[in-house]
This record gives sequence, C-alpha cells and structure tokens, in this order.
Amino acid sequence: MDNKTRSRTKAAASLIALFLIVGLLVFAGQDAKGAQGPMGKAPASISMEHIRDFAGKLHPIVLHFPISLILTTLLAEILGLISGKPIFFQTARFTLILAALSVVFTVPLGWAAAVSKEYPDDYARILWLHRWFGTTTGVLTIFAACLSELSHFRRERAGIRMAYRIALVAASATVTFTGHFGALLVYGINYFSE
Repeated sequence: MDNKTRSRTKAAASLIALFLIVGLLVFAGQDAKGAQGPMGKAPASISMEHIRDFAGKLHPIVLHFPISLILTTLLAEILGLISGKPIFFQTARFTLILAALSVVFTVPLGWAAAVSKEYPDDYARILWLHRWFGTTTGVLTIFAACLSELSHFRRERAGIRMAYRIALVAASATVTFTGHFGALLVYGINYFSE
C-alpha cells in the first residue's frame, strides 16, 4: 500500500470514528431525566439530556445537505457514464465526500431529535421507518465514499467501481424514502391525500 492509499484509508477510518463518537455522545444521555429546580425551572447545570435535546433541534437545519449531495452525486455519475466526460466523475467524487461528511452529523442529530420527542402510535411507526432508513442512508453513503476513493487509487478497480455505483444507487433510494417519512412526520400522515 502506498502512502496516498494509507492516508485515504486513515481519513476514511477517522470519518467513521467521528460518526461513532458523535453518535455515542448523542446517546449517552438518552435515558437521563433532567431534574427540575424550584418553581419548575431547569437547573443551572447543563445535562446530557439538555445537550441532546438541543442537538436534535439542529437536525432540520442540516438534513437537506446529504439529501441534495447524494442525489447530485448520482446525477453526476449518470452524466459521466452517458457523456464520458471526466468532469462529471470528478464532481461525483467531490459531492460524495461532502455527503459522507454531512451524514456524520445529520444521522446522530436525527437520532437526538427522535429521542427528544414523544409521538403518537400512528407517527411512532413512521418515526421508526424514518430513523432506520436515515441510518441506512448514512452507512451506505460512507460505504460508497470509501469505495469511490478506493477505486480511484486501485489499478484493478472495475469491481470496486461497480460496488460503489450499487451503493450510491441504494443510498439515493434510501435517502428518498427517508425524506418521505420525515415529511410525513412534519406535515402529517394525510398530507398527500388532503
């Protein structure tokens, strides 16, 4: 393995480690109950539950980045296959790296948002689907990014490139379902039928 490949592998491992660390920090206070101070005021100290609840409020701000970046990557990859122009493959590689970086934050923030709210039974199932499709999207996006980088530096890359494209299509499908279920949580189950 040459130095460039080693550094790329270390970067991918660091990205995955960051994803896991952020996730662990979000879940660390999942079952903690924030004590109330006198007259119902929150205590002066900040608990893990308060941090988690605040982090969950950031999810709607960041969630649009991975959606647009994953779909843009797929579009650029398709245009590259059709036209054969390297600029589209370079664009796909760049946007996929950004997508992988964005899911590292979006997925844990989504989990924080999910555990910070109570949903009625009808919405609890939708939340479950949204949560797991989103998590799957995050894993597939990071996996596709690692495969993309690996195929860029390997000589025997046809198989890796095909695996990357399959992972990218799968991530594009799961991000679409994730967005749909998230919209149902925000706008209501009967949004499309009204």
